[in-house]
Amino acid sequence: MKTISYLLSAAAISLMSISASHATTQASSVFNFTPSANTDNFSVRASGWSDPKFGDLGWVHSSDWGTFHANKGQMVTITMVSAEAGFHPGSSVYFRGANDTAEDIYIPDVALTQTATMAKWGAANDDTGEPLGDIVMQYITHGYDGDKTAGASPTFKKINDGVSGKLVLKFKAPYTGLYEFVTGGYKPAPFINTKVAHMVKVSVAVK
Repeated sequence: MKTISYLLSAAAISLMSISASHATTQASSVFNFTPSANTDNFSVRASGWSDPKFGDLGWVHSSDWGTFHANKGQMVTITMVSAEAGFHPGSSVYFRGANDTAEDIYIPDVALTQTATMAKWGAANDDTGEPLGDIVMQYITHGYDGDKTAGASPTFKKINDGVSGKLVLKFKAPYTGLYEFVTGGYKPAPFINTKVAHMVKVSVAVK
């Protein structure tokens, strides 16, 4: 097992989520956001970020993923706008630093932990046994669109900006390197079809 030194503090380790089923999985797609390619349309399910039938964990394959590079101290703004006002985006951001040696498409499990670090050392392809490296996704921040969202969550951070269907995550980068974030749906309005994917326009600005 490799050391995790600066990447995971004692506090982060205490919040770590390690897969019980050990089912290393691949994200359906990962879009790399750059200054010249800073927008993309994500295709996500209404309960992709948090599913009450799944213990409020999210689903890797029902969400969509993006990566971007930031230097320590830069301000990062991730803006998510749903095509439907009743579809409420939720999102979590992770840092994949030097101790993360696996390709960014690999996630520790099919279950998505929104508020904690996700890690798996010595990950392997579940079908072939091929070694994939160490997956270390350090939790940075999260939030969900709280405008006209039914009920308050004691677990997740509500973000209100007066626009239902829109979520903006803004934070100062604590490290220099690659960040990965996930976007999915959370507590959709009753008229939202939960059986199909919905479009969320996503943009990333790093300044």
